[in-house]
Amino acid sequence: MIIKIFINLIVIVLALIFPFSISQASELPDFLLKNLKVKENKKENGILGTAIAIEGAFKIKPGQKKPISATYRLEFFKDDKPIKASATTSLYKGKTGSVVCLIKRTFTITPGYCFLPHYALDVGVGKSELKVKLSIQAAPKKITDDLKVIKVLNNKEIQFKVNQKAFRSFQLTVHGVRVAKKTKNGDEWDAFWQLKPDPMACVEMKTKQLTDRLFCTPVVKNSYEAAWLSGTGQLWVIKDDPITLSIYDRDTQFDDLIGQISLKINEWHEQAHKIKEMSLVKFIQISFGD
Repeated sequence: MIIKIFINLIVIVLALIFPFSISQASELPDFLLKNLKVKENKKENGILGTAIAIEGAFKIKPGQKKPISATYRLEFFKDDKPIKASATTSLYKGKTGSVVCLIKRTFTITPGYCFLPHYALDVGVGKSELKVKLSIQAAPKKITDDLKVIKVLNNKEIQFKVNQKAFRSFQLTVHGVRVAKKTKNGDEWDAFWQLKPDPMACVEMKTKQLTDRLFCTPVVKNSYEAAWLSGTGQLWVIKDDPITLSIYDRDTQFDDLIGQISLKINEWHEQAHKIKEMSLVKFIQISFGD
């Protein structure tokens, strides 16, 4: 009994002497920001935008571990107010309607890179001075853990300039598609169930890393042919930005790409008025209207 009491006293004394180290071990590490490296008015896959690279690292103290996943959030400001996202974008629009760029990392949580397309910015035509600021949330041990805010050391707003080009509106309606009986590799579209494809057409803006889906048609189940009446409605993009039309075989987990084509607005107009049907690749044809 005396020995047990003595051991308990030792544990209590140690907890009183080293409270900081015990609690600190369960905390997430801080992130030391070295720089937000901005490259203005770049093009990625033909789309005009601004590239922002996050330079920095987590400061791991004794007893700490890197989080299992991290989300780097870049927010953008003009005249110290959040910039409103354009009506066209969905990928770069936050819950409040302002422009955000999210970089999500799992397991490998090194800081990332964001390409912000200018069509996502509602800042008006001409030169604008903008600011960008970083915040980070992380999951401590499991991907399913609640995200916790990470303290960003040396955090500050970085200024950069945008020379916004004029926007042009467009509407694209895909009237229908005809898909070959087999894939380009000679396989069945759904080899396990021996089913036909489930065609879906999407209008997208594609950079090297991300796809901003502007519009998708309803899915037509188990068919080599599909027809639609719905279109994109009026969308606005920068004149020379390529607009991508992608045809997918809709699946439960991942949509299989059947074919795609990227054209500028004036090229889409030429196709729509001169050629009512075109082949994306050897195994799919589409008819469309503007």
